[in-house]
Order: sequence, then structure tokens, then C-alpha cells
Amino acid sequence: MEIADRLSRTLIEIYRAARELPPRDFEEFAMGLLRSLVPFDSGRWATLEIGGSRAVTQSAYLVNEPTDIILDWDSINRLDKLIPITVNSPGQAISIDTESFFADRKFAELRDYTRRYRHANTLGVTVPTATPPLWCAMSLFRAKRENHFDDGERVLLEHLMPHLAEALAVNRAIHVDRAADPTSDRSPRAIASTNGVLHYAGRYFRASLAEEWPGWNGAVLPQALLASLAGPGDSGFAGRSVRVCVQRVGELLFLQASRKCRLDELSRREKEVARLYGIGKSYKEIARELGITAVTSRNYIQSIFKKLAIRDKSELSALLYRENVLF
Repeated sequence: MEIADRLSRTLIEIYRAARELPPRDFEEFAMGLLRSLVPFDSGRWATLEIGGSRAVTQSAYLVNEPTDIILDWDSINRLDKLIPITVNSPGQAISIDTESFFADRKFAELRDYTRRYRHANTLGVTVPTATPPLWCAMSLFRAKRENHFDDGERVLLEHLMPHLAEALAVNRAIHVDRAADPTSDRSPRAIASTNGVLHYAGRYFRASLAEEWPGWNGAVLPQALLASLAGPGDSGFAGRSVRVCVQRVGELLFLQASRKCRLDELSRREKEVARLYGIGKSYKEIARELGITAVTSRNYIQSIFKKLAIRDKSELSALLYRENVLF
């Protein structure tokens, strides 16, 4: 419970800082909080444009890294097989020992890079942004090979990363796009106590709830919504015009609102296939897991793409992530 409470406090601090601090100060503050939970020697919080296995850095906040590392990494990241792994599993943190992970001779240039910058161990995660093909990526490094990132630290980063990405978007909208106008916060997220009292709510979240419950006071979650979230674990609410997903951390509820769920267009079986395909399984692996033929599995995937108006696995993964299906 102590860890959950600490995580809860950290997330409230992150969202509060996103609204109050200018961008660079916010990134420094957020990385400091992250470092207190998941210690690292150096790190990079970046916005990447990703196409295939190649990434181009659009912006980055560096911790204990020289500025020229960005040019070095952009020039060799075509070799970085960790990129497609994290993109095909958005929100999933991956921990690697770089010497072992890039042991093959063809990765010699990449191994030299990791040695020069003392990246003996890497903990990485990427999540899609609201503007594809941009991704929000976090890479944490430790210099000593024996100092691995453990499963607890990996899970902590997985819990934090969606909120870090959302808070960064809120921070930029407020302090960059709208010149510090607080009414520019269009976040669909909110934080509330289990009794329904709101600690933070983005403008989009408030507007979505007001559409479902005209006359809502905006200070406490509507009783119908709160009642639907009263069960243990993660749950959600589906109303006339709004869908609310919730994740519990300690005594707090972390909520995300959407006016319409595109996945509602799918049948129950199509949703199962979509989730498995979105986390990286092939249509043959899906067939074995669900006890169907490979042809049926492939037909399901084609139907899913048509119903959701998407073109490939990366778009499906991004949609599933936004709808919290991959959590």
C-alpha cells in the first residue's frame, strides 16, 4: 500500500506541475520524480517520429547525457531492434542488458554507441501521441552491467508512462500552444478520490461528463458514475454519450473519458482477436490461442481493419492503447 500511495502522490504532483510550470521546468521536475521511484544514471524523454524501425527525434529532454547524443542516436537507430518491439507493444516497458541484446555482429555499431554513452542496461517504453506518427518515448539507462532494472521498476514505469505522456501534452497545450491560457487544457483525464471528489480534471473530461449529466456541478463525480466504479480493481462506465475507463492506484481513481468507443463496432470475438494482434501476435498464433483456423483468424483481422478504418498493426495498437484495452 505504501508504494501505491507514493505513486498516487507522484501522479498528482505531475499533473499539478504540468499546469503550473513552463515546459523545460516541468520536464525537469517530472524526470526528478521518476528518478526517485526508478533510479537511473542517465535518461532521455523524447518525442519521436517513427516509421518502420527508424526513428527521428523531434524533441528531447536529457538527463546526464550530452546534447550530441541525439544526432548520434538518430544516425544509428535503424539498427535498434528495441524500437519495433516497443512500438508493437505500446505502453509495455522493456528491460534489456544491451551487451546481450545486441550481441550479434551486425549490431557492432550500436554496441559501440551504448559503450561510449555507458548504457549497459536500458529500460524503455513508448506510447502513441494524439498526432501519429509521433510517439512519446522514455529511455532510462544504468552504467553498470550488473545493475539491472527489476520487474518492480518496469511495472512502475508502465504505470507512470501514460500519465507522463498525457501530462506533457497538457503542459505543452497550456504553456506553448495557448501561451499559458489555462482554458486550453483539453485533456480527457481526471483524478478523483474514491469518494468522488475531483483533484484534477481536463476540460475535455468535464465537457464529456456535462454532456452525459446536464447540470453536473463539476466538483464531485456524478453518483451514477461513482457507483459503477465502486467494485474492486479496474472498471468502467458506459452511458448514453460517454465512456469512462478507470484505473485504481491506492485511494485514487485515474479516469479517462471518451464520447464514443470505436471498438464498440466490433463483436466480442473480434475484440479478442484485435487485442491479441495489437500486442504483437501473428494471425497464426492467434488461431492457436483461440482454437480457430488461421484463415478464420486472418479474416477476422481483415474485418477489424475495415470496421475501424485502419490500415496496419501499428494503427490498431495505437487505437487499443488509447481505449485502455492494452492496460
